[in-house]
Amino acid sequence: MFLVLAAFVAAAGSGYFLWMLDHREGAVREAARRYDAEAERALMLVERLRGAQQSYVAEGQGPQFWMERTAETLDGLQRAVTTLAGTAPADELREGARVAGATVDELRQMDARAREWIRGGDRLMASDLIFTESLTASGTLAAAIAAVRDRQRQMANAEIGDIRQRQLYAASAGAALGLVVVLLLAPAVKVAAPRDTREALRMLLEGGPAGAAAVRAEAGSRPPAVPPAPAPAPVQNAPARPAPTPVAPPPPRFKPIDVPAAARVCSDLARVLDPADLPHLLERAAGLLDASGVIVWVGDRTGESLYPTLAHGYAPTVLSRMGHLHRDDDNATATAYRMGEPSVVPARNGAAGAIVTPIVSPDGCVGVLAAEIRDGAEEDGERRALAGILAAQLATLVTALPAAERAIQAQG
Repeated sequence: MFLVLAAFVAAAGSGYFLWMLDHREGAVREAARRYDAEAERALMLVERLRGAQQSYVAEGQGPQFWMERTAETLDGLQRAVTTLAGTAPADELREGARVAGATVDELRQMDARAREWIRGGDRLMASDLIFTESLTASGTLAAAIAAVRDRQRQMANAEIGDIRQRQLYAASAGAALGLVVVLLLAPAVKVAAPRDTREALRMLLEGGPAGAAAVRAEAGSRPPAVPPAPAPAPVQNAPARPAPTPVAPPPPRFKPIDVPAAARVCSDLARVLDPADLPHLLERAAGLLDASGVIVWVGDRTGESLYPTLAHGYAPTVLSRMGHLHRDDDNATATAYRMGEPSVVPARNGAAGAIVTPIVSPDGCVGVLAAEIRDGAEEDGERRALAGILAAQLATLVTALPAAERAIQAQG
């Protein structure tokens, strides 16, 4: 009883420890994803700042408009760098973010000087400042942000590796303890040894009538042997029946899904920390679905529009012509986004069909996965189920676009 209780307590403790480690891994992944997204946003704002300042001295541009855009971008950069410093998990990351914040202050001072020269009509001095000092400072800022982002990715990967190693140790310890308890509780089974034939013969030969009686008694205690049933007589002159012709099963209508490959794609999507890995994973997902093209549409934070943010199988010019979709448009993608339900577009008149699946997060529908399917395979239930699984994995990576990023996406 004590061993059973000890085994139960150990199993419960091991399970709780594994649950805590799994919860910790999820928290580390979420924090790393948010930090990485903020760093990428800061890098995007640095590029926007360069373009806005250079438009001060560009022919045909209104300086006042670009001055307002630069001020907004500098404020956004300051907030992003402050967020990076406040949410950094280590002192070295906080120090790197503080250095980036100091560079933002220098850029703000340079921008003030450039504005004074523009207002004074001295475009040459403003151009020299923008294309030398300000451009160098913005490059330094971008390098500092990228270094903080890369170091944070390394630290997150190392922490996740340590958590998984501890999970392996905990699971191994629990399994070993359970095996020990099972071995201790297993009853000792006695295997009855068969009677020694030589001993029986000795009793028969040396014991006289008593020995023979003992052997007969031993034999009488066993069940009598049942003689085998006689084999049935062969039937004469029976006509031989022809062997049935094997019927081959009909070939599958659609190419079967490679389930192990699908599991690997889902596992790799769950471990994504670098957005640069997503195009290759989307290509692999398209191969599993037998899709000629796949587009990930992402909604903005107002929930009114969808933008093509990631695609495979389409030329960049095709995506730029697509523009954005309104949630009330009369098409399968907008309907899936609006209703939160998957749909199938059947192939007609030689045109390929499509599987359209909403990407749903805890905050609601944030996008749509649209796959153009060849050879009528959009009717395959397994492919529709796989599209739903891939959309669920993408829900952990897709976030709604803010208004500023929506404008950039619309411009291509």
